[in-house]
Amino acid sequence: MKNPLLSFFILVTFMACSQNSLEKFSSAKGYSFRYSMEDWKVEENESQTFVFNKQKKSSNFNPNLNVLIQDLPNQSMPMSLEDYHLLTLNQIKNALGENSIQSNKNIKISEIAAKEIVYTMPPNFNNNNQPKLKLKQVYFIKNDKAYLITYTAEMNEFSNFITSANEVFESFKVK
Repeated sequence: MKNPLLSFFILVTFMACSQNSLEKFSSAKGYSFRYSMEDWKVEENESQTFVFNKQKKSSNFNPNLNVLIQDLPNQSMPMSLEDYHLLTLNQIKNALGENSIQSNKNIKISEIAAKEIVYTMPPNFNNNNQPKLKLKQVYFIKNDKAYLITYTAEMNEFSNFITSANEVFESFKVK
């Protein structure tokens, strides 16, 4: 009885480890992150990196992550994370309404102070034929650039892929 149980335990452990293996993506733009090749496919263009979900979905909307780098205006006083955060919150509230923001907190990405906000977008926003969406956005500032990483999914599918999306957030590094 001990041998079949031990064999089963080893098999389950092996399967769990192999499912969680992460691939490293390094961008020529100076950042990297790890992601599950089982869940995501990476595409990059001049302005953004897109990470599309590869799993079957119940609708036409594809959960995704995207990475955007914004050059901040060259001013005598560089824009602080707090100023950028207030600007972002105001833009979200003005576009989507006061109640769209579900959470707002301070975090760290690669030991860099960052902000995390989770908010919703109503269906058919801007007359696009889209379902109600939920977004998790993390951003920080380094070397006069804002780094924004956003996970977007349908409201009812957000929790299905958040663990895998969090692997990208948690492994994100800037050179």
